[in-house]
Amino acid sequence: MNGQTDKQIDDRLNNLSEDKWRHMVLYRIQPTKFADSDYDGEGDIHGIIDRLDYVAGLGVDAVQITGVYDPVNDAHPADDASADLCELGDFLCQLKQALAARNLMIVPDFNPNLVNSLTSQFADCKKPRQLKQLINKIIETKPSVCMTDSGEARFITSYGKSRDSDLISRMMAVVINTLPASPCIFQGQELGMVGDYSIRWGMGDFNESRERSVLRQDDDPKSVLNCYRKAIAMRKSSLILQEGEAQMGSDRDDVASYIRCLGDEAILVVANLGNQAVKPKAPLVGRLMMSSYADRTNLDGGLLPYEAVVFRV
Repeated sequence: MNGQTDKQIDDRLNNLSEDKWRHMVLYRIQPTKFADSDYDGEGDIHGIIDRLDYVAGLGVDAVQITGVYDPVNDAHPADDASADLCELGDFLCQLKQALAARNLMIVPDFNPNLVNSLTSQFADCKKPRQLKQLINKIIETKPSVCMTDSGEARFITSYGKSRDSDLISRMMAVVINTLPASPCIFQGQELGMVGDYSIRWGMGDFNESRERSVLRQDDDPKSVLNCYRKAIAMRKSSLILQEGEAQMGSDRDDVASYIRCLGDEAILVVANLGNQAVKPKAPLVGRLMMSSYADRTNLDGGLLPYEAVVFRV
């Protein structure tokens, strides 16, 4: 541990200004489906602590835990599934110390109605035009947090075809980390998970051979997991992506383009939201910072299916 007291950790949370929220990337945990430390078939509170190195390795700044509404004073179960959060009186103390040792924070759970409203909009997007309209709405309204998945709904299950799920997941990793809102990643989203299932760590669980386990994706540079890591690192290293103004560009239905500006510096994001290669109207100029296709360097032919690219212009 790094020696921080509970009061120091709590003061750090209480002093978090609205401006600092723009710089944060959040990771949302559903305890019963995250990590099982006692092998009883259900995730538990100690499993969260056991897997914090993985969470920190994503590059996020803070975690949210479903059912914990006030990390400073108390923990209130939202439903029966999270009631075990209150079984150990020192849980929050242990968790806050473990998080502080990794330079992470815990933030209160959001109002469930607000979270469900935002995530249901993503879940309702089944066509490129609908997703483009939602991206435009986020740019116009500037919400504090952008959350695409939840325990009840995953965007990837309703958008496109299942065979394209990894392509779509990587595209969305780039999009949500370049929009003018703090990304909130629901557990498993960074693995391209579909449905409401427990995370597969790949260390003895029954689905360890599946591509969407942590073990299978960890060292694969083309995996959804490593695309999220790269996109988060890009956002964290860029004040333009954290603080810059955003403006939607004009392009064809299957392409969303927007620019982030801060002073005289700008970043251009262009995303092919469809399953066909396309040449966007927006010129792909500047220094390529990232593509959702890990090995892409030459974009002269346009965008591949579900490809999102980021340029420093």
